[in-house]
Amino acid sequence: MKNKAQWITTMVFFLVVVVVSLVAFWLLKETAYFWITYLFTLLAGSVLFVVLLYYLNDGKRTMREFPANAPYAYIALQYGAIEIGMAAVFCVIGITGLSTAYFICAEILLALVYGVRMVAAFGAKQAVLHPERAAKIKTANWQMVAADVQAMQGKAGAMPSGIRTEIEKALQKLYDAVRYSDPMSEESVAVIERQIREKIASVGLKLERLATGEDADASAALAEMDAIERFVEERNNRIKINK
Repeated sequence: MKNKAQWITTMVFFLVVVVVSLVAFWLLKETAYFWITYLFTLLAGSVLFVVLLYYLNDGKRTMREFPANAPYAYIALQYGAIEIGMAAVFCVIGITGLSTAYFICAEILLALVYGVRMVAAFGAKQAVLHPERAAKIKTANWQMVAADVQAMQGKAGAMPSGIRTEIEKALQKLYDAVRYSDPMSEESVAVIERQIREKIASVGLKLERLATGEDADASAALAEMDAIERFVEERNNRIKINK
């Protein structure tokens, strides 16, 4: 359990189950009708209990907001209320000797109807939350591109003075191009963004060779940075068109 409210909910649920069960077994005759209604009523109560635990799972919610901030909770409450009413009717009708098959079919149908509604409610909740999570992931992916360019700027300081200034200017220009781009990625630019990341990795290797003295010609690195800028511009144009 993550919080006090969940502990209290659990204790209250089991206490209610015990008390109601004792009263039911004391007052009612244990017939087939009784067991059908008892088990399905227990199922309805368990559904509401699970919904309560799910609602309180983040540790920040309280029962004061329930069920106003949880639309799916209304479905669980409706199922529980209708199940209790149906159980009472079944116990009365059961006296007439009507086949238990009717009771079982009615209970299964009720559970299926509310089960489908519950799944749809949770699906709608996830549909609302999913775009927000996807947006964060897409934004973070482009921010990583900017971070990679920024990391390359740190390598420029170790380069020979003859090429350092030119490399630093090119990196700053590339960093500004990435930083001031639309941070939200989308499927239409996935290929371009992959090419940008690949070219950034390639430039990183060239800069390492320049910094260690393995290579003294900066033209290849500069040309590739120019190519990355063109890719960034193309990416931004496509995003603008699709908006």
